[in-house]
This record gives sequence, C-alpha cells and structure tokens, in this order.
Amino acid sequence: MIIIGAWFKLPITFCAVKIGVIQLICPVGFLEASLATKSIITNLLPGVILVGVLTIIFGKSFCAWVCPARYAGSMVRQAGQNKMPGTSASINGGWLKLQRLVQRKISLSWKDGLALLAGLFIGIAIFGFPAYSIFCPVGILSRNLIELISHFRLRMDLILLTVPLALSLVFKFGWKCACPMGLVRGLLANSSKTLVPVVDQTACLGCGRCMDNCTSGVNLHENRYDSFSCSKCLNCIKDCRHGAVSLRIVGRQ
Repeated sequence: MIIIGAWFKLPITFCAVKIGVIQLICPVGFLEASLATKSIITNLLPGVILVGVLTIIFGKSFCAWVCPARYAGSMVRQAGQNKMPGTSASINGGWLKLQRLVQRKISLSWKDGLALLAGLFIGIAIFGFPAYSIFCPVGILSRNLIELISHFRLRMDLILLTVPLALSLVFKFGWKCACPMGLVRGLLANSSKTLVPVVDQTACLGCGRCMDNCTSGVNLHENRYDSFSCSKCLNCIKDCRHGAVSLRIVGRQ
C-alpha cells in the first residue's frame, strides 16, 4: 500500500491514510501534535476517533499484523538466515547475550514503558516539540520507503533506528514495552473483547509452550486475559501441539 502510495503520490503512509474526507492518523502522532501546539486539531479528530474505536474492537492487532517495524525486523532476520546463516546465528546469539547481560543490571517492564511514555508527553507539552516523531521506527521506515520509491535513495535518519534498538536491550520483552504506538494502543485495547485466545483446560497438558513462546509475556492461564499486552499474533494457537488454544471471536474467558 505504501509503495503504491509513494509511486502515485497518494496521501498514504503507515502514520496516516486519507480516505475521502477522513484521515486515519496514528493516535500518538495526534497526541504529539496536540500537545506541541497546545490545541486540538479538530480536522483530525474524526480519523483518530475511528482508529481508537478500531483499536478497542480489534485490540493491538496493528502491532502484529500491520506494523512495518515488525515486518522490517522479520525480513532482515530472514534474509540473514537465508544468505548468511552462520553470521546471522552469531549476530542473534551475540545480541541475546548482550540483552541478558544488560538485564542483569536493569530489566524494565510494561509499567516502566508507560512511565517513559508519560514523561515523553509531558516533555512535548512543556517544550512544544514533537520529539518522538524524529525516531519513531514506523515514521522512519515510512519516510525512507517513500524516498526510495520516489527518488531511489535513502535518508540519513535511518541511523536513528539505533535509538529503539538500544532501548530494547533494557526492557524485558524488547522495544514493544517502550513503543509509544503499542502502549497507547494497549491502553485503548484494555476493553477489547474480540479475537481472544482461550485455553481448553480439558485438552491442555500444562506444557507452558504458549507462554514460553509469547513475545509479549501473556499468560493465558491467568483468570484475567491481558488485552493490554496481547497483540493478537495468534502464535499461541499455532504453537500449541495439543490444540488446546483456540480463538474466541467475541467474549473473554
């Protein structure tokens, strides 16, 4: 979609999509702009409200199925494994080792990410500058993809992807714990009651595979489904060898 938009110069990015008179916009971008200008940008309200409603309905599905940062990371890893399997394995092993080493000293959680998000928004309100838009991975990738398609070159701001990479070292579940887009969507998704993975206790053998492989740390065996953390990736369903995890379209456990 972004490639088509860039080629035909359409108003489409991963941060905003204009459909008729409504512009679907990232909630974080809207909050940044509003705090920086100390005003409510009314012409963007319908679009951001619609995005909020979709998030409440479908939870953090954007993070698992749409987010370009996730796809870019997967593509880089897959390319490395296909072209340079030995080197790729060494880099991945070294990164995991570094992450474990760092997290012996400091290991932050989702709550720390929310505190960081609050500090970011307070700073934007005080200084009137939308700082996150500079190093937002989604924004960086959108800008560079458009630049590549339109002018056959990349931008220097690609180097700013090192900021979220560095932050991912200190969070238990990586960058997703600090990503403002994911955190805001998580807060909206707290009331989501659709596309809920549920465990059939009669079929479950308690192997823990669904929890061990969950990159967001969701425990399906808890009494309360964690809609804030769950990105609806559905890996728990795919990874269960006993068919004990299924998808409930509407309703929680």
